[in-house]
Amino acid sequence: MHRTRNPLTIGLLGCGVWGRRILDDLCALGARVQVVDADATARANAMAGGAADALPTISQADACDGWVIATPASAHLASLRLLAGSGVPLLCEKPLCVDLAQAREIETLGLVDCHMLDVWRYHPAVQKLGELVRSGALGTPRGLRSTRINWSSPRTDVDSLANLGPHEISIFREVFDGAWPEPASAFFERGADGAICSAWLRWQGGPWMLSELGNRSPQRKRELRLHGEDAVALWDADSPATLVLARGIADSRLEASEREVIPLDSGMALCRQLQAWLRWISGEGPPPRSDLADGIRAVASIERMRDLGNRA
Repeated sequence: MHRTRNPLTIGLLGCGVWGRRILDDLCALGARVQVVDADATARANAMAGGAADALPTISQADACDGWVIATPASAHLASLRLLAGSGVPLLCEKPLCVDLAQAREIETLGLVDCHMLDVWRYHPAVQKLGELVRSGALGTPRGLRSTRINWSSPRTDVDSLANLGPHEISIFREVFDGAWPEPASAFFERGADGAICSAWLRWQGGPWMLSELGNRSPQRKRELRLHGEDAVALWDADSPATLVLARGIADSRLEASEREVIPLDSGMALCRQLQAWLRWISGEGPPPRSDLADGIRAVASIERMRDLGNRA
């Protein structure tokens, strides 16, 4: 059990686009948040967003019950080095780092209680798909089709594969009861700078998974389609509060004649994970679903997928 205060004091390292969302949720969950960011504008935004304090360096921060790392992926190694001696739980944004060499360096830091901010494992739709698999409601699971596309990205230090690929691993693991997807094949589209901007990936490891991801689609789309022997379950971000379970023959529009609409639990995935993490720090719940070893393995899987696509 970790030492606790009431309220918990949480350090937030980095307060950019994603860090501000983390700050909002931590404050809403009742935590006292100290933000550390070298950028003066980011610090001003943090204070306006409810931070108890906003400081330029970690050395100026008070003792915290835990730290969330929301710096760019290229800075995660340096951020983890700074916090390696803090002795408190760490929650690091994904991806863990930019390549396997950095991941191996992180592995040598001797970090204890370091976990990944792995929000798709806390997403109500992904958790419900896992429940359907375990209950047998779909029959024998065959595979999963995942679409995660939009136009451009706020991340500039990693490409689309490094940015979005780890989410595919998380979704597979949560749906298929912790199983790891193994890279099987990949095809990439590259931008003028040579960076991967779109990727089509095939994974194996029991059920298959096909992933389309990237930042060059005029339409933003998030969709999961789980195929079972007896039925197919569909989640579409355009209707985020429900799943559709389909079976039977086709109707006049060549759509499934039998449809069951399944309501989902409320709550955004980021807030759900942060709430679970705070409860764990307080000694009231299980540890986060993905630890540092999982983050390192995910980086290795993405590098393997990159190798496959480079040879295609």
